[in-house]
Amino acid sequence: DFAQLPPVTPSGQRDWCFLNEVWKNSGFQTVMLSHNQRVEDNLFLDVLSDVRHGLTTPRVRDFLNEHIREHDTDHPGTRLFPRKINADNFNKRKLDELNEEEVTIDSIYFGSERHIEILMKTAPVPLKLVLKLGCRVMFLQNDPQKRWVNGTRGKVTDIADDKITVKKDNGREVQVDKSQFSLQDAEGNVMASVIQFPLTLAYATTIHKSQGATLDDLWCDLSNLWEPGHAYVALSRLRSSNGLHLIGWNPRSIIVDPKVLDFYERMKK
Repeated sequence: DFAQLPPVTPSGQRDWCFLNEVWKNSGFQTVMLSHNQRVEDNLFLDVLSDVRHGLTTPRVRDFLNEHIREHDTDHPGTRLFPRKINADNFNKRKLDELNEEEVTIDSIYFGSERHIEILMKTAPVPLKLVLKLGCRVMFLQNDPQKRWVNGTRGKVTDIADDKITVKKDNGREVQVDKSQFSLQDAEGNVMASVIQFPLTLAYATTIHKSQGATLDDLWCDLSNLWEPGHAYVALSRLRSSNGLHLIGWNPRSIIVDPKVLDFYERMKK
């Protein structure tokens, strides 16, 4: 969905693929998906649609104001921050509160130096995964065996060299193996890979890295966002608006790229 966060480009110019000549010349058939698989609440869906289009309608204002909360740092919901340093600091603070031994697991990288540098910035896993028994974690990918999905949360109950045991919030314990995350070129060739457990601390993450995850509870401050789709991605992580806790919000944070709006209008025609 191009109404989510834009591609990251060094120049700052948003490199939307639909603006490329290849898109125009491909001739493939496009299909518009209209059913939201995550949310069933009609009011929440209407609010998300407005935010997706960059609109601060009266229902958006009323809805967001109703979900303003004073920050409860002990609440288990995941915090979404616009900047990585804020997410890292909150995770460290919550991890330090646990009176358990810290375990550090290094990510293992393969590939050319240039592509490894890119992967270090774009892969969902950290350079070093730091855990403690009892810490809250979030899964970073969908499990082929369907034991978890991207965004499932739980607590670490055992840490071994080759496996981590996590008790999911629904009560079921699962054993987690390391996974491979890869950077591919346009032809699908793997240019670099990283091997790590598909887990991250669940106390906080960035809005960018939450993209694709499904959450039941989140805390977020929508006061100072700057990217098109930033606010929409944050809000649309939730299954239900019951799990939304807003520390603040500002109409200037609800942004959409006009080129994206124009693309979808042309698609409708």
